[in-house]
Amino acid sequence: MGKFRLKFVKPVASLVIGAAVLTGSFAVTEATNTAFAKSETVTVTKGKLVSVKTGKAIKGYKSFKSVLYKDGNKFTGLYKKTYYKAGAKGTGIYKKVYYNAGKKGNGLFGTGSVKKWYQDGKELTGIESTSGKLYIKGIVANGVFLYQGTKKLYKNGFVVSTTVDSVKVINNTTVEVTFEKAQKSSEITTGRFVIEGLIVTNAAVKATDDKVVVLTTSAQQAGRKYTVELDGVKQPEFVGISAVMPTKVSQKNTSIQGILGSQVTLEAQVEVNQNQAKSYIPVTFTIGNSADASKKTTVEVLTDEYGVAKYSYIQHVFTQDSVYAYPSINSGLKSSETKVYWGDSERLRITDVTKESTVANNSKKVYKVNVNPVDVSSDTKGKYVNVTFAENLDVTSDKINRKAQILESNKTTPYQTATTQAGAKVYVNDKGEGTFTITGASTSVTPIIFANGNDSRERLDATELQAKGSTVKFEIKHAMALTVEALGTEKASNVSTAKNVVVGNTYAANFGGRQYVATLTDLAGNKAPAKLPVKVALKGDTETAYIFQDNKLITPDRYGNYTLVTDKKGTVPFTVINRKIDSYIIPTVFIDNASNTGTGQLDDGDLQQTAPITYFNEAIVSIASMKFVNANGEDVTTVAADMPVTVNYQTLDQNGLPYAPKVAGTVTFEFNTVFSTVMLSNGLNKVITPGNLDNSQIVPIGNNGTITFTLRSSLADVVNIEATSSDSFIVPATATLNVKAQATAFEKANSVTDIDEMLAALYEMDNLKGKLYSLSVVNRTAVAKYVLEKRPAGTGFANQSDLEKEFNVKYNELR
Repeated sequence: MGKFRLKFVKPVASLVIGAAVLTGSFAVTEATNTAFAKSETVTVTKGKLVSVKTGKAIKGYKSFKSVLYKDGNKFTGLYKKTYYKAGAKGTGIYKKVYYNAGKKGNGLFGTGSVKKWYQDGKELTGIESTSGKLYIKGIVANGVFLYQGTKKLYKNGFVVSTTVDSVKVINNTTVEVTFEKAQKSSEITTGRFVIEGLIVTNAAVKATDDKVVVLTTSAQQAGRKYTVELDGVKQPEFVGISAVMPTKVSQKNTSIQGILGSQVTLEAQVEVNQNQAKSYIPVTFTIGNSADASKKTTVEVLTDEYGVAKYSYIQHVFTQDSVYAYPSINSGLKSSETKVYWGDSERLRITDVTKESTVANNSKKVYKVNVNPVDVSSDTKGKYVNVTFAENLDVTSDKINRKAQILESNKTTPYQTATTQAGAKVYVNDKGEGTFTITGASTSVTPIIFANGNDSRERLDATELQAKGSTVKFEIKHAMALTVEALGTEKASNVSTAKNVVVGNTYAANFGGRQYVATLTDLAGNKAPAKLPVKVALKGDTETAYIFQDNKLITPDRYGNYTLVTDKKGTVPFTVINRKIDSYIIPTVFIDNASNTGTGQLDDGDLQQTAPITYFNEAIVSIASMKFVNANGEDVTTVAADMPVTVNYQTLDQNGLPYAPKVAGTVTFEFNTVFSTVMLSNGLNKVITPGNLDNSQIVPIGNNGTITFTLRSSLADVVNIEATSSDSFIVPATATLNVKAQATAFEKANSVTDIDEMLAALYEMDNLKGKLYSLSVVNRTAVAKYVLEKRPAGTGFANQSDLEKEFNVKYNELR
């Protein structure tokens, strides 16, 4: 029974499905393969296709009442190669493709200027089969277009018989339009041609070529682009040219070597009257071929903003070209000739053997010469080529550079004046190879090689086959470095008229001037040793100028130069002064190490540095300095109590150099101390009591702007001094002296550096001086030496007991 029921169910199921297909409750269209929904199961609510049962949007693609939905929304887009718009088969552009009723369309679509012809949905570029018109990207062709490799003029999609091949500007008011076919004079009228920005005043067929129509226009603007319109259709552009009449045309290179198959660039320079523009001037090049006189090339090029016209071309035959250039509007203004020598390689070549471009004086620079086999003829094979220096071409006799020579030519210096020349020769072997050597000192030269056959003059002509080598510079190779700086301001004080520099050999107050510091090092930056000679040369008002080093007047040599020396720091400080008001000086510091070493002269090759300029005028005295000097003449800021120091007050000029004020005045000194008594002497003779804040002393300024007195403080303290002047143009000066208590004998023993000082410190110790007196003088010194050697380095003895222990060791040994 079970089997029977199973067999019976299958055909029933098939029957149900078939019924569904027949009734359309679950149907699929052939075109879209999209399921159609039944109204019993779906409905449209608020524009959405939803399930009747759940109210939710139907997923996927569903067609209901001839509308396609996707996920419940009316579908817009491409589905199964059909375009839908809001659920219906659409017409329009979708992703740059034209669709008509859902399928890729053919024909015109759009409005106005955007109306285009489509074929199989794409903008048509080609001939439309029904009308025969040419369309370019859907637009009917109007104008000049390149189609299937041919450029033609089209109007409303059809080829126009008056197709323009080219438009060429002839001069500032003439344009030639060249057609594909001959033109009839009766059909050429001025009104058919329009050039925006210009007025076309005439149009005529050219008498010598009926394919060319000559247009006469108003004056063109140089460099502006213009377009000719013929019958309303735009033709190729042209660039307006200048109406300027050149005054001269010259070619940059008169001799050029060309490699077959490679470009050679010709350059012509146009000169015009002052204030005229050099750009967009037409220049014509004529190129004649020595291999075939009938092959003459003529080209026209416009100049750039610098007045240079360039033209590049290629040659494929071994030949020699003759080139001229002239303004297109004046063929009579022709340049001199340029010759282009063509070969499968450079016919003359010069290369560096010595790679360095800068070499030491009197050393050597070697060059190699190669002559192309075609030029290794009876003139050069196993013989010579010539060499000269570019710097010595076409010079006057007084301008010949004789500082370099060709060694292989008996140290000849080649040159070429307007009437004479001196040649140097380089031997070339059977392979066309040779070398030559240049030597020299403190100069630069550039070799040029040339082969002028049997010309015994050894003279280089401008168009002759030639090759230029690299420039070599000969100079001294310095092992030292030199710098110089100027201190203060460039506006310095001149020497006061009250001073006579010649009498005084020591720098003094009221000399003014400016200080300079030169520094001499090796190339690693290490300072030079002391007492190395360094020279100074002066430019400017040198007759009234003087130089001091270490405050001593330096006497110039016979060349007017001054010899100074380095100090322990490798520096050369010096001061330049001048007696003349409204004068100037420029110092140049140098080491006399060039070709004329030892003469004292400043040569180009000397190691040198020019210092900043200094101008000399009246002094500006508005500052002062104050410092303390001990008994040894050393500047100090700290002294022991009861040790006298000298106080030096000095008025200064604008560069900080000692100078007296123009009007004599007085200075008021105010002293301040807390605990100690300060004693003043050397004219002041005043005692400053402790804690007194108002102790002033008025002193007149000396003839040199100086005030000097002695100060001594009784106790460890700080002494402050403030100097003010009754003359408002002198800025106050201040100074502070730190006074420390007198050192004890033990402190002295811990700080002394020699045996005598140690012995003096030991004598001051009550526990030891008696023992010292009991020894001989020799043994006393031995004890002092022993204690000095036993003193711990850096820290000294911890206390006096430790010192006495060491003292007794040596004392017990010697007594």
